[in-house]
Amino acid sequence: MSAAIHDVGHGGFTNNYLINTRDTLAITYNDRSVLENFHISLAFQIMSKAKNNIFQNFSDSTYKKMRSSIIEQVLATDMSIHFGFLSNIKT
Repeated sequence: MSAAIHDVGHGGFTNNYLINTRDTLAITYNDRSVLENFHISLAFQIMSKAKNNIFQNFSDSTYKKMRSSIIEQVLATDMSIHFGFLSNIKT
């Protein structure tokens, strides 16, 4: 699921480009994991529609756990923090 989400709606620009050009996405996400936060937000907006809601039969607790896990996994694809995660795993 996270792999499918990690590029939803990608416009072809990098986080650094969006930050340096003061793009509205960079402003919206406070220059932090701009694209990753955008991809997550857009994916959950799409999935919130009744015909797309794969979580509709999940309990609130399960939904929260799944959402949290997906968010963390997609945020980990931000290359500015990715190698820190790898370092922690190796340690």
